Formats: sequence, structure tokens, C-alpha cells
Amino acid sequence: MKSIQIILAVILVSTLGACSAKGGQSTQTNEIFKGIWFNSQEPLDENIDPYFMFINIDLYAKTIEEQGGGEMTHGGFYVNNGFFEQGGDITSAQLEENKAYIEYIDPAGLTYSATLTYIPETRQLKFEDGDIVKKGGEEEEMILSGNLYGEDHRAIPSELILEALLPHPRSARKGLGIYGNVSKVTEDNGNVIEFDKIGNILKEISDNGEYTETYEYVVPYKKYMINGSGPYNIIYSDHERKDLRENKDDTEGAVEYYFDDQDRIIKYTKDVWMSSQEKTFTYKGKQKLPDSMKAIVYGEYGTYTTTEIYEYQEIDKQGNWLRRKVTRTKENSGTDENYENDYTETLTDPPYIETRIIEYF
Repeated sequence: MKSIQIILAVILVSTLGACSAKGGQSTQTNEIFKGIWFNSQEPLDENIDPYFMFINIDLYAKTIEEQGGGEMTHGGFYVNNGFFEQGGDITSAQLEENKAYIEYIDPAGLTYSATLTYIPETRQLKFEDGDIVKKGGEEEEMILSGNLYGEDHRAIPSELILEALLPHPRSARKGLGIYGNVSKVTEDNGNVIEFDKIGNILKEISDNGEYTETYEYVVPYKKYMINGSGPYNIIYSDHERKDLRENKDDTEGAVEYYFDDQDRIIKYTKDVWMSSQEKTFTYKGKQKLPDSMKAIVYGEYGTYTTTEIYEYQEIDKQGNWLRRKVTRTKENSGTDENYENDYTETLTDPPYIETRIIEYF
């Protein structure tokens, strides 16, 4: 069997319910295992087809009992190895200071022990696989052990160091001028945008629901697909983020974000079919929300400029606007479709009100 190159292993550890601490457990201990963690390794040989592994652990504590007694913590464990989409369960868990001792069933039906150790100095999580404590049913092992699973071929590495997966200061969510742990924004024109907990875009719905873009993340901070197209590589530098297609000859969908010293978005560009879009934002003092925005679209037949002035009428506790007054001016210049007649026009719309609904995790 050819060696497997692990591109991604993600462990999600989230406490879903309120933990009742027993047996000397503290709230601080339980808080350690909230959050998202990941490990990423590049392939050793770029000519080898990538092998994707996603590990998700939902670890939540309804009750925590003393060693060896009472109801244990339960959770889910999911492995996608590119061939099967099967998983098992965390059958038990014990929390002790900065450690979680778990037993889980892997896709071959084998029950393993494992230890999760939180490293406070670096905010890392160490995953260490333990011994097999129980074998799966005979039928499961006959089906799976000859493929990618079995006692001699574990579904995950025996040891991983995982980094805390936190909202990035230059996330796409921040690049859209949205603050806090926002899960969904619904605009009054019907447009919808959804995010994950670290600020990645998951879905964009526009044109009254007729156009949808779905994002799939290969590596959380580094690479994604849009509607199966891409991949797009995310490149960070000082005050900038660039989402560029891996195929440099194709710029469709490429996005660039530029931030100021307060991590406020000041410029946004995107390449769209047959045109490019550019938005710039201005602020008053240290305000989090822009007082104006200028959008320029460079198309085949001309340049189309829109300037908007904002007056905010309702802002939520996280600093996101819910209602604002907009004054819009359009300036268009170019030529007609026959490239014969040039034109320039300016139009200012009557002020109008925009509203939106913001949902949080």
C-alpha cells in the first residue's frame, strides 16, 4: 500500500452544554477543551495525489463523575479518508486539569484510548493515541481491515501537535467589515452570507437567491474551493490578505483585502468575469464602521464608480450596524457596445435606508 501523505488533520473540541463539575473538576479545566484545533502538513512530493483526513471530535460534558463511576462524557468522532465516510463514537472521557482521557471507536470498529493534553504556554493541544482497548465486530474487520483500516494501520497518526484555530485578525469576515463571532448576515435585499467560527466564509447567496457560492476549506487558514473551483491559496502579509487561485493564469474570483493599523478594512478588490471590482473605505477617527465607501468596476466598455455616504441609525453591542441611511452617487464613463460613442453620466439617488439581520454563534 502506498504511503499516505497527511495534508490535514483537524480536531474540533467544543463543549456544547453547561458542564457540571464533579470529582474535583473546575470550570477552568472544562474551558480548556473549548475551541478548534488543527494540524497541517504539506505533501512531501507535489506529484503525489493528496490524501485528506479530517478528524472532528465533539467533546461535551453533561456530567463529569469520579474515576470509574457514573455517567461519562459522550461525543462524536468522524474520519474522512477520501474513500469512506465513516466514524465512531467517543465512548468515555475523563477531564483532569489540563488533560482529557478518552476512548473512541475508529472506523474499523476498534476502540482506542487517547490523551489530549493542553499546553498553556503555546496554546497547543497534544493528541496521543493509546492502546487498543477493544476490537470491532468480525464483519467490520473483514470489510475494512483489508483497505485502509485495521490494527496495523491506524486511521489517524499516533501523535499530533495541534494549534489553536482562532478567528484570524485578517479573516474574510473582518475583510467585509463585520466584527465579533458572527455566523450569518441577512440583508434586506435578500443577500445572505454565512461564516464559520473562525471567520471563514461558508456560503454567499445573492441576486434574490439565484446565485450561490459555497466554500469548502482544504486547510482552514490556507486553502479553499468555491463551488468546486480553485483551489484558492490564502497569503497573509503585514496589513494584507490575498486569496489567489493556484492556477496563476486564471484570476477569476481572486480577492485582496487591505487593512489599517486597527485591522479595519480600507480596500477590497475582486476579479470577476470580464471585469474587476475595487472598493475603498474611509473612517472618522477610531470608528469601527466606515463613513464612506467608493466602489469602482472596471468593465469591458468603461468604468463605473459608486460613492456611498453612511449615517448609522442602529448599531448592535458588537459594533455591527443593523440600520443605516445611505446617500449614493453613480459616475459612469466609457463607450457603447459598438465602441463608437463615448459617454459620461452622473446620478445621485435619493437617500434610502438599509437594514440587515445579524446572527451570532
